[in-house]
Amino acid sequence: KERLIAPSYGAGFVLSGNMPADSSNTDYTAALTGLTSSGTYFVSAMLVDAKGQRSPVYSESFETPDDTQPAFSSKEYPYMSSIMKDEPYATVMANKNCDLYYVLQPQGSTAPTPNEFMSFSFSDPLGYGRIPLKKNKTDSIQVNRVIYPTSMDLPDKVTILEEQVTYELYLFLCDADGSKASKVTQL
Repeated sequence: KERLIAPSYGAGFVLSGNMPADSSNTDYTAALTGLTSSGTYFVSAMLVDAKGQRSPVYSESFETPDDTQPAFSSKEYPYMSSIMKDEPYATVMANKNCDLYYVLQPQGSTAPTPNEFMSFSFSDPLGYGRIPLKKNKTDSIQVNRVIYPTSMDLPDKVTILEEQVTYELYLFLCDADGSKASKVTQL
């Protein structure tokens, strides 16, 4: 109760309220309005029964998405930082927290669409994955590794590339909620 009345974090309450919860084992949703983009918030909740008995306070932090278009942070990114046949790596840096999708295909492949990236619509990629990126933090991605979507329940696989062969790497950045995305970039 005390943390709800005088929180020890932040500058106080932005919103407060209550709602009836008439059934147990039921999910309830409350709309939160007036939040700013790219903000960090804490939501705290407690249950109070008909007798006035209170549950422990449950608190969780969350971030609201920003309105920035995902992009690579500068002209320096992305680049191939290693081109070894068993461990080729691309180094990337994004201008915001977002997801990086990548696919490695043979030379002459058609550039994938954003929908193909997000739905894993590749028949036999040499490398594919979705990697969460943090704003202004470099990350190196092993591009010959196939990271299957969890819904496919398959183990990751690594393709050993052939020497003296050219491949095409396509990269795509997308907000976690899918509302904003970059253009497809080819290396």
